[in-house]
Amino acid sequence: MSAVKRRRQEISESAGVFDSSLIGLATYEKEHMASNLYITVHHMIVLIYNAAYLVIDQLRDVSLKPTCGKVIAIMLPHARNCNNLGNLFRIYLNPAFDDRMRATIHGSLEKRWAAADQNVVILAAFFNPYIRHQPFSKHALSHADINEMASRVCRRVLRKEPDLDFTLAFTSYYNDEDRYSKQWTHLDMMKSKFENESIADPSRAWERPLDLVAIWKRIQRQGDIFVELAIHILTIIANTAATERNFSQFGIIHSKLRNRLKVAKIHKTAMVKAELRREHEGAGLVASRKKRKLGLDDEPSDEAVSELPAPEVDENDDSSDHLDFDMIAQSLIDSAAAEDTQSDETEIDEITDVDGASLPSPGLPLPASSNAIHSHQ
Repeated sequence: MSAVKRRRQEISESAGVFDSSLIGLATYEKEHMASNLYITVHHMIVLIYNAAYLVIDQLRDVSLKPTCGKVIAIMLPHARNCNNLGNLFRIYLNPAFDDRMRATIHGSLEKRWAAADQNVVILAAFFNPYIRHQPFSKHALSHADINEMASRVCRRVLRKEPDLDFTLAFTSYYNDEDRYSKQWTHLDMMKSKFENESIADPSRAWERPLDLVAIWKRIQRQGDIFVELAIHILTIIANTAATERNFSQFGIIHSKLRNRLKVAKIHKTAMVKAELRREHEGAGLVASRKKRKLGLDDEPSDEAVSELPAPEVDENDDSSDHLDFDMIAQSLIDSAAAEDTQSDETEIDEITDVDGASLPSPGLPLPASSNAIHSHQ
């Protein structure tokens, strides 16, 4: 249970980054906008001049685009801790924004950063092999500082004591040397492969970003604590999407008919199911889910259109290109009524008595018993 609580705390701290930036915008708006304007509560600032019109153009003045983009990014199943808080802080360093607005947002982000697990967030950026220690100033974080930080997280997360191999691996990775260098790990090749896949199918590029965990797994060796720590840090997702999907699978597996399964067996079954699905998707055995369309974007299928009765088209009528739904409905009603009438006539023709005599007409009273039938004859 302690591991579950710790994972939930990491997720909640990461997801709270975006609430802080939006709160900063809301504080700025309350201080500087006119009294007849107000701010909606669902993280979207909309300026309302009256009850009928929304001044959407004013959204450019409060610069919601960076924040809204990060809100969308945090919902993705591959959102990471290393590309959220720092990017927001960097974006609002732009002098094009109002000074007081930037100060308000930066103050809110600083409060969030003070409450976050700073060691994990810094290591999430450091273990990105494409950036490593470049974003950090040596005046604030030296080689020894980051090494000590990684050692503390290793003891806390992996419950293992960093040995000499861990320190040597850290030094090689920090200096881009040996088997941790960019040439050895083939970073350019991996990046080009993911970019080519995005170009082949741009509509699904957001679902397959550059997988940093796959890069680390390619160089993983048995007993390598440094690589194990990097994989563990990079697999932390900054939202609860994957967790909610796992709990949904747990609910499907642990049903009323299988309610005696232990937690460990349920978890293993869900892991096997997820792995099989990934293998089937990679082999092309599972069809990808199509994009859902609602409203006017819907287009009827060819089969549905072919089953509809053809309406009478008037060449002089300009509206003949559109389907006459009243006529279609009436045609369907008439067809159903005709089928009911035909079935009733068939049943009447098939009803005869055993001796060949016809049954009494509907106008005559029916006999009460079989003796009455013989007396009537």
